[in-house]
Amino acid sequence: PVKRLPWLLHAIHLVVQQGRSVHLALVGDGSERPMLTSLAVELGLTRFVHFLGATYDESRLGLVLSASDLAVVPSGAGLSVMHALGYGTPVLLHDKVEEHFPEWEAVKEGETGWFYRYDDLSDCAEKVIDALFPISCKPAMATACRSVIRSRYNTSTHADLFVKSIAQHCVFPARGVTTPGHSDSAVPCGPLEDSGSVKEGR
Repeated sequence: PVKRLPWLLHAIHLVVQQGRSVHLALVGDGSERPMLTSLAVELGLTRFVHFLGATYDESRLGLVLSASDLAVVPSGAGLSVMHALGYGTPVLLHDKVEEHFPEWEAVKEGETGWFYRYDDLSDCAEKVIDALFPISCKPAMATACRSVIRSRYNTSTHADLFVKSIAQHCVFPARGVTTPGHSDSAVPCGPLEDSGSVKEGR
């Protein structure tokens, strides 16, 4: 399965076996839920695994992420990384980065999250323990998590990068520049920061 949630339950089982009390909240629904519920019973995790069901209410999702000390993504990570970091919650990912979407780059080891060895249950469990015990690392990392979203992963920054890319690779009509038989001519447009054509609204 793409989400690898059964794998995550086995990792949490290792954490609990080491005498650590953790709670795993799973948001979403689908055909895997009965199997996951049965697996939680089989592993003795019914006290520790909570199935919250499907929700598209951002206020509810925000409450879950804000209340969480760690977000674990056992599959290819994408926008879920941005979502968690935006609420100040560090993220734990596997280190096989070619399976992730570009958003994985927002996770900096020890600053906004951690990486565990791909498909290594013991290493994942150890990283969960390190992140949560003896005290949660979230309070010390929350500012950095939110900061990386505000400074690098926002619509304004993405729009600037998009426009700069166009400016560096395209030509635009230059008003007032004439050539024989033409009122305007196409001239290369340099980097946007040099052209002064567009300014960010304040």
